[in-house]
Amino acid sequence: MIRRALFALLSFVLLAAITPAQDTLVSMVGDKDGFGLGLVCGDPTEDMNLFTPGPEDPLGTDQAMVLAWEACPHPNVPLGICPAVALVHQYESIPVDKIVSATLELCTADIDNVMYPYDERLFLDGIEVAGAFDDVDQYVSGLAGKSGLVTFELAPSLFHVLADGRVEVLIDEDRTAAHWSHANGIGIDYSELTIVYEAPVVVGIDVKPGSDPNCFNINGHGVIPAAILGSADFDVEQVDIYSLTFDGLAVRVRGNRGPLCSLEDSNEDGFVDLVCHFEDDSDYWVGGDDIGTVSGALFDGTKFEGADSICIVP
Repeated sequence: MIRRALFALLSFVLLAAITPAQDTLVSMVGDKDGFGLGLVCGDPTEDMNLFTPGPEDPLGTDQAMVLAWEACPHPNVPLGICPAVALVHQYESIPVDKIVSATLELCTADIDNVMYPYDERLFLDGIEVAGAFDDVDQYVSGLAGKSGLVTFELAPSLFHVLADGRVEVLIDEDRTAAHWSHANGIGIDYSELTIVYEAPVVVGIDVKPGSDPNCFNINGHGVIPAAILGSADFDVEQVDIYSLTFDGLAVRVRGNRGPLCSLEDSNEDGFVDLVCHFEDDSDYWVGGDDIGTVSGALFDGTKFEGADSICIVP
């Protein structure tokens, strides 16, 4: 009984030592050039019609946007009733359950929901960020305005709109409100989206243990051995073998005897390694491939991956 309890405690300690890694993704729309005027965000803007969008600036940045006016004054905005312009962030998709936190930073000008409650509102993929600009006061007078940073810590309830790698950031007004004005203009210098997410734990991998270089042919009839290297921080006995893939290839299963894997100290460093043999499939390889990646998960769901050099023999 004591031995069993000690084993359970040791397993818990080993699992606790494997902390999921985190990575950060930053997506920028526009550029931090002070509306094309070299202003520091927070400076008075003097006259928003002086904003100068460059040829690389996306529509909606470094320009005066009149959210609703019969004759839009800026050449980059279509004539007629000015539509609100969405700034589109595009990046690699992230599983929603791996997003840890998300921050949206906007450098804007002349947003005012305090002195003149135009009720500017912020939307992410059509979902309103409630009360986003309620306390923002960037009004000065006339065509002048004040610029400033507005930062939002996005709630977890919005993470699902970030997961697919594309999100539209839109500022618009409540045009049905009694206080709405036909001549309310705003400016946006840039929109910066920062997402912190769980990344796979990086582990050591040795393709064809004992070989250098790690060459194999791609006739589709054999197996490719690869060792997942154990260490003081990574207990390979906690690996879910059925989760393993080698660049998409599964571990070979030997009928009723299960996956073709074994525990051994393949590199003789004193730590137990997990050596598995993966099904060869000629459709998975291209001549010139020089990196192979093994990925998988622990029994507690923690993802991991590791890479090693390979060479393909025709």
